[in-house]
Amino acid sequence: MILKVFLIVLLANLFSCQKGPKARLSFLHKPKNGGKTAVACLVDTGEAPFDFNWYKDDQLITNEASFRIDKLGDSSILKIEPMKSDLNGKYSCSVKNLFGIDSPSIEIAVEGSPSWRFQQPNIKAKNKETVSLKCSASGYPLPKVIWKRFDGSNWIPLGDDQSIFRVSHDEFKIESINKNFQGKYGCEISNGFEPNLWNEFIIDIIVIQLIVKTLQRLARYLYYLNPRKEEQHLLLVQLRLAIDL
Repeated sequence: MILKVFLIVLLANLFSCQKGPKARLSFLHKPKNGGKTAVACLVDTGEAPFDFNWYKDDQLITNEASFRIDKLGDSSILKIEPMKSDLNGKYSCSVKNLFGIDSPSIEIAVEGSPSWRFQQPNIKAKNKETVSLKCSASGYPLPKVIWKRFDGSNWIPLGDDQSIFRVSHDEFKIESINKNFQGKYGCEISNGFEPNLWNEFIIDIIVIQLIVKTLQRLARYLYYLNPRKEEQHLLLVQLRLAIDL
């Protein structure tokens, strides 16, 4: 009985001395646009051995492209070269041993001109549909998106109203779209560093084209049958109503 108690106390003391890792991140080379950036993941306490993994915005990083990972003893170093604005983000080092895990993180960012994440393509929509417009870019400082519509000979900034409203800093939504929204649009993205980004796209309402083409075919058919003037007049009225939908 005494031996059993002794073994329990011994095991408890043994495990109490073994700890999970506690780590911190430190810049070896601070971020510089076009240069090299290096961050060290240093383990201050815990029982070796340790396993290291690096993440950018919660996505696992491997030795490829601009990234290189080196392990030096009880530490790990992430090297980024060349550093550029589209690599900005939250970087985390996950350190694990038999007794626990620690994941310190740090923001890495360099100032630079915006680069595309998503460019809005041309849109073909049915009458009364809801349409989303999205233009997004990476960069630091955070890029600003200005939406515009081509009206006559000028580009006019879009604003919120009952049918069109801003969902986020890089997305607009048009509810119950109709032929009044048909035309050319653009998005301009800037953050104070040149060059700015510009993207143009067309919004086309499909129902107008289908009705007009159908009535055009009907007009040719009735003309072939030599319709009376009353029928020709009715056809023209229908065609104008279709265009005004």
